[in-house]
Amino acid sequence: MLPDPSIDRRSFAEHYYDHRENWDKAFAFLKNSDFSQMELGRIELGGSMFATVSEYLPKDREVTLIEAHEKYIDIQYVVSGNELIDIAPLKDMAVTIPYDSGNDIAFGTVPEFSELKASPERFFIFFPNIAHRPGLKAENDSELIRKVVVKVPVENYTEHAVTLTARDFIFSDDRPFKECHASSLLRLDDGNFLAVWFGGTKEKNPDVGIWMSKGLPGKWSVPQQVAKIRNDAHWNPVLFGDGKGTVYLYFKVGKEIPTWETWVMTSNDDGATWSEPAELVEGDKGGRGPVRNKPIILSDGVWLAGASHEDGTWEVFVDRSEDNGKTWQTTPYLTLDRSRFNGKGVIQPTLWESSPGNVHMLVRSTNGKIYRSDSEDYGKTWCALYATDMPNNNSGVDLVKVADSTLVLAYNPVSGNWASRALLNLAISYDNGLTWPETVVLENDANQDAEYSYPAIISYGNRVALTYTWKRQRIVFWELIVTNLKKDIGVE
Repeated sequence: MLPDPSIDRRSFAEHYYDHRENWDKAFAFLKNSDFSQMELGRIELGGSMFATVSEYLPKDREVTLIEAHEKYIDIQYVVSGNELIDIAPLKDMAVTIPYDSGNDIAFGTVPEFSELKASPERFFIFFPNIAHRPGLKAENDSELIRKVVVKVPVENYTEHAVTLTARDFIFSDDRPFKECHASSLLRLDDGNFLAVWFGGTKEKNPDVGIWMSKGLPGKWSVPQQVAKIRNDAHWNPVLFGDGKGTVYLYFKVGKEIPTWETWVMTSNDDGATWSEPAELVEGDKGGRGPVRNKPIILSDGVWLAGASHEDGTWEVFVDRSEDNGKTWQTTPYLTLDRSRFNGKGVIQPTLWESSPGNVHMLVRSTNGKIYRSDSEDYGKTWCALYATDMPNNNSGVDLVKVADSTLVLAYNPVSGNWASRALLNLAISYDNGLTWPETVVLENDANQDAEYSYPAIISYGNRVALTYTWKRQRIVFWELIVTNLKKDIGVE
């Protein structure tokens, strides 16, 4: 059996470090026991640890409440059969049956949840911050379920800001291109995702086109080439939804970056069909509109796209549209004090609006740090770019604001010009990007030549999803729940 990717690895690592004996005992019990022959009921494992072996028929979600525990961490393993397990943040649970301390359980309802598939191949770990609803029917499957649950005492459990709900590769090694890079992601109204990236023999080669897949973790469609307008390299696709049912796909085309053009296609049926590609700004060379990261819609309805130009020096600017993307007006290049700066400059802004009219950007740089600029007039003018405390390896970053104004940044935590891309993190900010007290490790490869790069991140409610390049061979998808820990303990 294998650990399910939904397991909160950071919480597990910290709890394992403090309570290794309990965890080793639990895993040895799971590894060495024949649960198919074991009697049903409770098995004492020593101390306050125990396990239960049960059999039951799977239930319908509509008649099943979600549950939560305070004293114990659950290790759940389906010995035979298949079931679904719903999970949701504990803070979202409306309690309908109060907590019973004797049985360490409370029941309730949640407005939204994520669905996990449980089978004999994987085990799950649920910490107290996650409400869960096990034992659900999987696609009308009424097969008898045999299951073991190991109860590990909580003892000094620490809650963290991010909980993984899904991790998946969008496609396998059996792919119709040798390399892939620079993904973008959009969540559709029906809950499915669109993902795009560029793929071909190698970045910059003339066979490189724009590819797309649609679906959910474990249910992705076969990649299809969605854009190839001529025999030049295609680059940096960007997905954007206007909130009115139209999906936009922006991408670059050109032999060289300094002279590439921006093209756009639209879909009104969630990516099933697309319009003919058209230049975003006719005759442009150098790339208008979104250069890599998603545009945003401001509180006044204006569309804002982070843009940059790479021709000798690297410069960033912003494109604004006041007519829903029909026409675009560019700002001047943002000011950068190059007397204190190493390398070519800055590119690829990621944007957010903290309050009406107050807009901010973080940018990739050649100077070892993520740089920032701020606007107080809806992105019309910007202050001079300045260094943050966050490292940058001259690789792309992306950021999203979740519903409660918490910021989630995806980045390589490495400093240097063209430094390693072997590490990839999320960082959490509760103060509009001034500090980043919580970090989550997504990738940490001992091989410094490995590449995990160009993250694209989106939010919906208190969840975020992201994709990124995995060794130029795959595109990885993650979904996570974000909890504002400062808000939960009363700190504003």
